[in-house]
Amino acid sequence: MSKFLNFTFDIVEVEDGTYGIEDETGQWNGVIGVLQRHEADLSLSAITITYSRVSAVDFTLPFMHLGIAILMGKNIEETNPSTPASLFTFLEPLSFNVWIALVISYLAVGATLSILARFSPYEWFDIKSIDERDTSMDNHKNQFDLLNSLWFAIGSLMHQVSH
Repeated sequence: MSKFLNFTFDIVEVEDGTYGIEDETGQWNGVIGVLQRHEADLSLSAITITYSRVSAVDFTLPFMHLGIAILMGKNIEETNPSTPASLFTFLEPLSFNVWIALVISYLAVGATLSILARFSPYEWFDIKSIDERDTSMDNHKNQFDLLNSLWFAIGSLMHQVSH
């Protein structure tokens, strides 16, 4: 591309090896600092787009979104020495009321899907064709019965496929 468009380029690594953090004086280091000081024209890096970085330099549209999560260990003995770690410690980040609301919502969504599918003509299929002239619903089965609806709801809640 450089030959076709008649330009040259140099690949330079940032000396401090960081993406960029703003210090207390408002100066940036890393990739953001190099761009802000016009020591480079552009950067190709897997950098997280934050509000402070957007205010310092221009970003193109991201081509890939990654779900970034931060997990921190919690020393239960230091936090509350009277309660030892148990099998249900993973439930502690959310309150009891939130867990109850999640369970009720899960059951309500599953029941609603099952009821809607019961009345939809597109959710029925023929189990076995005994007689092609038989148009009764005796040999038909609903794909979204209550169990399948609950399975679909929990799969959607956990961001999994339901088949």
